[in-house]
Amino acid sequence: MRSKIIIIISIFLLSPLSRAQQVEFFGYYEPQFLGIAVNDGSIHLFTNKLRIDLQSTGYENVTFAANFDFINYSGLKTWNFLYFVPDDIAASVHPTLHNYYRFTYNDSIFLDNAYVKITFPLFDLTLGRQQISLGTGYVWNPTDLFNYKSLTDPTYEQPGHDAFRLDAPLSSRFNFSLLYGPEKDWKSSKKLARIKGGLGHFDFSAIFIEMREESTDSFIEYWFGSEVNNYRRRLFGGDMVGEVLGLGIWGEFAYNRLEDRDNFNEIDAGLDYTLDNGLYLLAEYYHNERAKNDYREFDLDDWLEYFMAESKTISRDNLYFYLDYPLTDLIHMNNSIVGSLNDGSFALIPGLNYSFRQNIDIDLFLNLNLGEDLKAYTAEQGQGGILRMRIYF
Repeated sequence: MRSKIIIIISIFLLSPLSRAQQVEFFGYYEPQFLGIAVNDGSIHLFTNKLRIDLQSTGYENVTFAANFDFINYSGLKTWNFLYFVPDDIAASVHPTLHNYYRFTYNDSIFLDNAYVKITFPLFDLTLGRQQISLGTGYVWNPTDLFNYKSLTDPTYEQPGHDAFRLDAPLSSRFNFSLLYGPEKDWKSSKKLARIKGGLGHFDFSAIFIEMREESTDSFIEYWFGSEVNNYRRRLFGGDMVGEVLGLGIWGEFAYNRLEDRDNFNEIDAGLDYTLDNGLYLLAEYYHNERAKNDYREFDLDDWLEYFMAESKTISRDNLYFYLDYPLTDLIHMNNSIVGSLNDGSFALIPGLNYSFRQNIDIDLFLNLNLGEDLKAYTAEQGQGGILRMRIYF
């Protein structure tokens, strides 16, 4: 697969077609170092990532774009989920079963996005692997079942998804979207319908999503291939975003109807403001009925579902605060605080961004969990940091 992608890129770069059809090539190189102190030891992982983007607009009313990612890892590439759960919960797993909780970072070359967008008089049609970004929340998006955001860096790019998408304008501020993500059959495929509009200083949307999810009641059963639950999930929701006297306001709501499981609601609400001195402030609240509100009831499956992004949080009610201040034109200092309203635990995520040159960014993030044992942001998850450089070309 790797050799095929390299050959395809090379042929396209050298072909007369790429020049004739006004193909643009750009991308970035991103080295990253991740360090975590956990269980009286440390973990290091170094990542090399090269992203190549290409876009062609040479045909009238047709746009083609693609992204290729080349990623390799060094350092400790095989980790264990049990490193990051509270010690009392990890101790419940028999030592002979520890290997079933391992996961490995493998070198990869893959097609992240590749799609064609065709503009017709009444609608746009997008076919292929494409980014699907839904919701208005900064950290949490109840209406987005396609992507997962990291608390450390919630604005990092999201992966592509295979889909057919139709976008049709209904008026100057209203449009309608349909999306179909094919799987093995109609029942398991992803279906989405969304209407989006605006009134005054506010934009809003209503959304419906149907898909099938796989989950397990036991992580060990997942690896043995038994007791895997495949169930239908239907989401009915909406979002809004707007501005009042310079204050940004947004919100999301989702009602999740599950097959043979408990239905649940998700709510997200936030606001932001920029002061005259350039200080940017943001606050966001997230309520997840799927999560528990008593940390003493957290079990191993709860932690693993959270780490594997099956649930957006392990705690039911969460708050997130973020500030960003420009120390100079090139250096920004930022800090995040995320905490559980149910158990009082929290984590600090300080950061620094340095625009070394016009096309070079350097980012430093720390993730300091300061909660007590067994709580949502327990220090037993470890303390870590990321140092990342990105060079655009």
